[in-house]
Amino acid sequence: MNAWTLAAGVGLFVWILMRFFIQLAPSMGLLACSGGHREHSQPTPMVGGIAISIALLAALLSLGVFLGLGLGIFILLVAGVIDDRFEISHFWRFAVQILAAWVIVYIDDVRLVYLGELYPGVNLYVG
Repeated sequence: MNAWTLAAGVGLFVWILMRFFIQLAPSMGLLACSGGHREHSQPTPMVGGIAISIALLAALLSLGVFLGLGLGIFILLVAGVIDDRFEISHFWRFAVQILAAWVIVYIDDVRLVYLGELYPGVNLYVG
């Protein structure tokens, strides 16, 4: 499967999932209404992240690279849905993001070794 086919499939899957989750949003309590920091003229479904995350997880599974990155995305998906539904604090959102990053780094053994060329001729290697 080439990259364009995969991207088109993921895009189509996101669109299908969006249609599905928009219908479920009211019963799941995932509607953004006016008030607080939101200025919607009518209730708006907050399900885009769910559809994109599920499509990305499906793509990762089809490529066989699910473990660390997939688990990290899943952690962010769950935290995002909880935040949309119950509005968790900034502290807990940040803590979950740190956890997701740590899971990806630890499981997939991701390492930062090169920061690029900072100035002409000056390359920064971290090691």
